[in-house]
Amino acid sequence: MRLAFLHSCFLSQTIDSMKIPTLALLFSLAAAAAPAQIMTEASPGYRALDRLRSQPARAGHVSEIEDETDRAWRINAATGWDSLYMDRGVNVLGNGNGLYWWAIDLELEVWEGGTVTPGVWYGVGSHWDHAQPKQAYKEWQVFVDFTQTFGNFSISTGWEYVYVPMEFEAENEIYVGLAYDWSFGQVTITPSTTWFYSLGPEKGTPGGAITGGASYWLFGLDADIPLARNGTICLAPWTAYGLNFNYNERGGDPLVGKEGRPFIGGNNLEFGVAVPIQFSRWFSAGPYVAYSYQWQNLGAGAGSRTGLTAESTWWTGVSANFQF
Repeated sequence: MRLAFLHSCFLSQTIDSMKIPTLALLFSLAAAAAPAQIMTEASPGYRALDRLRSQPARAGHVSEIEDETDRAWRINAATGWDSLYMDRGVNVLGNGNGLYWWAIDLELEVWEGGTVTPGVWYGVGSHWDHAQPKQAYKEWQVFVDFTQTFGNFSISTGWEYVYVPMEFEAENEIYVGLAYDWSFGQVTITPSTTWFYSLGPEKGTPGGAITGGASYWLFGLDADIPLARNGTICLAPWTAYGLNFNYNERGGDPLVGKEGRPFIGGNNLEFGVAVPIQFSRWFSAGPYVAYSYQWQNLGAGAGSRTGLTAESTWWTGVSANFQF
């Protein structure tokens, strides 16, 4: 799982003081807003979902579905499906292998414009590896995010822990991100950037999966375009670009036992669009479609049928959020 900035196009004035950005939708999708929220980079669908969630309503297209309660906490329960598990440009489970996931987090307003959000995410892949094709992939993610907003500007920082029980592998990661909202009538455009740093355990040590001291820098640009006058239906396109600093590897092929090589440089370019729909104050859902182009011969997980991530990859998904 990875975190980052994200934002959506509806919800209430009350939430204005509570929401804050965190990772861009799908892509490890990257793009955010200036009131933010938590996004798991491990699941594109979860990131896409966040576009449907309770980001502060934008001036010009405030949803008529408003939360009348004035409280300093909120629970988000979510579920979804992704046709592929794309994580930072890498097709983790290989073509034809989707990911089902569940998540829950608790948003706490600690002071005006400042929120702390702890949460848990759990994903199950439809396939694990070529040696055990009927054994499902499983992954746990635990995270804590803190975001502070200053008008249209927001800054987020946090920690996340990832554990893959099939391989007994784990990763600790910290991150910091910035985002800013520009409004043009009813349309909101948000550039964002998020830097992730791996704390270990280091690859080669018990449970280690990532090169020690590796980091990843994500740049995002997304938009919210209301399709309904009350803001309950939006078009949410995005683009994202990733810079790799020994985090991903290239040239590795687990099918033939070939080790990948860490590298420094551009990782991949991603485009996508989601259609978030707010059905009621407590329920939202929507589909998305995304495309990633990578030029580094990126490796893939053990579930890949080729051992490599395709140069061009399309995938899709759907997600739903229940807010209490």
